[in-house]
Amino acid sequence: MSVPFAKDKLAGRRRQQIIEGARICFARTGFHAATVEDLERACGLTRGTLFKYFRSKADMLSAVVAQEMERRKHLFERLIKMAQSLQSLDTLIAAVVTEQRMLSREDPWGLRLRLELKSLSETDPELGLQIDTDERNLRKWRRELIARLQQQGMIHPEWDVEVVTDLISVLILGLSVESSYALPRKASDVGFAETCARILARSLSEPPGPD
Repeated sequence: MSVPFAKDKLAGRRRQQIIEGARICFARTGFHAATVEDLERACGLTRGTLFKYFRSKADMLSAVVAQEMERRKHLFERLIKMAQSLQSLDTLIAAVVTEQRMLSREDPWGLRLRLELKSLSETDPELGLQIDTDERNLRKWRRELIARLQQQGMIHPEWDVEVVTDLISVLILGLSVESSYALPRKASDVGFAETCARILARSLSEPPGPD
């Protein structure tokens, strides 16, 4: 192994360590409230190392946002593969509900970071544009999936794709809140997922009722 390659590999690991630590720190403490000491503790590195790889907290935030966008894209790609392998809408919905709950429990900071970024974007036009682009892409991906399921006959053709996209977005956000904040629940994970699947799949496979 050459020395330059080893250094590049170490630098990549250090950058990722800082991004992951800053992500948790900003979600837990808030971007403006987070101190250098908070970042040192969250990243497990000294300030000299932090600012060797990033010029400022703002640079760290930009890296966190970029990675969040990539993370969401990766999750959607997994969902597409899941949709291609499952043959019924109820099975797909149950799988999505189960996976979303699992991801939210494993990563409780994801939702909190999303809320913090949304708050920051209200006073930061550049960040606001990044967040808006991310949200538009996320909706676009979900809409494409819904349209594909409708073309496959899993969703009744009379359903408005935009309305169903909104419904799924609200469901996923609700699951994120419920799991991230460990809200009290009585139903088992399997029972809850199956119930959601039966209700939604039955409704979406039939034409909408009268307005």
